[in-house]
Parts: sequence; structure tokens; C-alpha cells
Amino acid sequence: MTEPEALKRLKLVFEYLKKEHNLNQANVAKAFGVGDSALTRIRTGENSLTNRVLIQFETIYGISANWILKGEGEMMLPSLESRMDEDQKFLKMIDSRTGFREIIKTLSKLSDKNLLVIKSLAENLDPDQK
Repeated sequence: MTEPEALKRLKLVFEYLKKEHNLNQANVAKAFGVGDSALTRIRTGENSLTNRVLIQFETIYGISANWILKGEGEMMLPSLESRMDEDQKFLKMIDSRTGFREIIKTLSKLSDKNLLVIKSLAENLDPDQK
């Protein structure tokens, strides 16, 4: 049985697909290769939300299975392209700052506990002080 909160999130998914992509349940069912009635039974909680359907939401529509099931993270998965862009910008920032690369190498050797101490210290520094 699918949890009631997951069913509420699934309803939001269908509302999003309708609003943003003009897709209805029949369109989604066709894309998933199932009958419209199969999705109706899932949406009403009569049938459980299967891993297959969750994976299809992720691969076809970029909607997080983890968000649907547990409400964790964002509904939409970040696109691979946007994640790569963020990584590229981060690497450029590292290369543009003198000593950053060495600092990161040193930080990578620290324990998680020590990293939290360094993070706390860094957050308390004045970013305007040069």
C-alpha cells in the first residue's frame, strides 16, 4: 500500500505535468506503457506505487522518485547538463583563486568531524576582510 503522503505528492506530480507540459493521465500511461486504469488504481491507493513506475517518472519526466515516496529533496531532478554547468563553474572558481587547489587537497584528508570545525570557522570569518 502506498503511503497517503506519497499519494498526495503523486497528485502534485500529475498537476505539474498537466500545467507545465499539458499532459494528462492517459498521456503518462501511454508513455509508461500501461493502461490508464493502472495509473488510476495507483493514484487512488488501490495498487501500490511500483519501482518501475517511479523509475519511469525519473527517466521520462525528471521527477524524483525519492521526492514522491518520502518527500525528500526537490520534486524535479537537476538536469545532468545543469549539474555539469555547476561543476564547471566551481572548478573555474577553484582555479581562479590562488591556493584553493592546495586547500581542497588538504581538506579532503580531514575527518568529517574536523571538516565541520573548519566549516564553522569559515562561516564566522568576515568575507569582506581581505
